[in-house]
Amino acid sequence: MATPGRGLAGTFALLLLWTLASAALAASAPAALSECDRLAAHPEDPDRVAEGRVTAEIDLPAAIAACEAALEDEPDNARLRYQLARVLFYSAAPERAMAEMHRAAEGGHRQAEFIYGVFIIRGRPHAPADPCIAERYWQRSARAGRDAAAVNYALQWLRGTFDGCPGPAPRAELAQWLGAVLGAAPSGYAGYYQRLLVEDLLQRLERT
Repeated sequence: MATPGRGLAGTFALLLLWTLASAALAASAPAALSECDRLAAHPEDPDRVAEGRVTAEIDLPAAIAACEAALEDEPDNARLRYQLARVLFYSAAPERAMAEMHRAAEGGHRQAEFIYGVFIIRGRPHAPADPCIAERYWQRSARAGRDAAAVNYALQWLRGTFDGCPGPAPRAELAQWLGAVLGAAPSGYAGYYQRLLVEDLLQRLERT
């Protein structure tokens, strides 16, 4: 005959297994697809949940309205906020676009981190002037696996843009990032120029 203690322990064990299984299923479930995703996702965003549209394919007023509506339901969704920033930028609303891109980058969206850094390095209106801010966001994005951030970080690192910035990525880590980008580059002609650029950066990195 089972003792009450053992029965209770078995019940707790089953509840724990059920809780862990539910959490795993929730973590692996695909992100919900919104109208904002359908209308404003970037084709090169590695975290998009829709196919993505190039600029010419976007209905800007509809995309802005859809992303604003989606963010009312999910204000902490950094992917949706990045997409809103994207369409605002295309709609010639640079000040608000910059603010929303910053919020998306702060939310940890690696594409937003990369693009916000691009805005800073290129001196876009309403972007901060400090290249060390770009260094910080690109470093986070590259460490999260965004290849474009890794390549641009390495290029600016070699140019000395980040000299004097606190906590720059070490040379060995840059080499790791570039090696991963090189390994993932398409074979044949499709990835020729990408491989050429990354190989050149690796060689320059070895000489410094």
